[in-house]
Amino acid sequence: MNCGTKKLYPNKQIADRYAEYNNNDIFRKDKREMHSYHCPLHKGWHNGHDNEDKNPITRIQNILDKGVDQQ
Repeated sequence: MNCGTKKLYPNKQIADRYAEYNNNDIFRKDKREMHSYHCPLHKGWHNGHDNEDKNPITRIQNILDKGVDQQ
């Protein structure tokens, strides 16, 4: 996802707090852990998920799982 569409946090502590809140939500749809990262373009912090799509088998499984969730 483009970081231009992500929420911008003024510091790492606030971004980490939101990531922790999200990761502890038992009803979240995306089970990947969310982490904060610094964005030099926007001069702040964003949250995002680790990119598990590097493994082609995991990527295909994630795509198939999303299709099942939407039915």
